[in-house]
Amino acid sequence: MIQNFAASIAKTSVSMWWVDQFVKRNSSQIILHWTTGIDSNRHNADSEEKYSLYFSLLQEKIKKYSIEPRHTYNMDEKGFLLGITTRSKRIFSRQLFESKEVR
Repeated sequence: MIQNFAASIAKTSVSMWWVDQFVKRNSSQIILHWTTGIDSNRHNADSEEKYSLYFSLLQEKIKKYSIEPRHTYNMDEKGFLLGITTRSKRIFSRQLFESKEVR
């Protein structure tokens, strides 16, 4: 993803090693760290039937309590990517990562 962002900004393709070289050049400010894959319980709960049930219940509560769209928010504490169940590398601010503000 970062390779694509860099290519878009540079308006030319960048090599597949560009990200690694970028991290090395900026290692005092950024750090690479492996993320964990999606939790197995979460993966097992991933089904069309459960999503349908969830959204039906959500719609029922929205109507019951007259919740306006401008008062709804979506967030996820894990920050997992749909369809990605394996580990992946992420880039963090070194200062925030070492102070354990982000993981």
